[in-house]
Order: sequence, then structure tokens, then C-alpha cells
Amino acid sequence: MAQILGILNENFKKEVINNCIMVLKRNVGSGYKRELAKTISTMILERMR
Repeated sequence: MAQILGILNENFKKEVINNCIMVLKRNVGSGYKRELAKTISTMILERMR
């Protein structure tokens, strides 16, 4: 989605990866998928503003 919106660059990729790693560390086991999707979606929405 970020690529389609033209907001995908190296800095954004690194920021997304770092935030996703933090989500995974907080959610060892199940239940991480929803928070990962929410984190990425929120980051894209914030970047669009």
C-alpha cells in the first residue's frame, strides 16, 4: 500500500521494520498479527498526512 501511495522509501522501510520488531518482542506467541497490521497501517496513515 505504501508503494502505491508513493511514500515508500528506505527511511520508512527501516522505521516499519524497527516498529514491527518491537511489536514481535512484546507479543511472544500468538496475537501478534493483529497488532502488526495495525502498526503498519497506522504508520502509513500518519505518513499520508
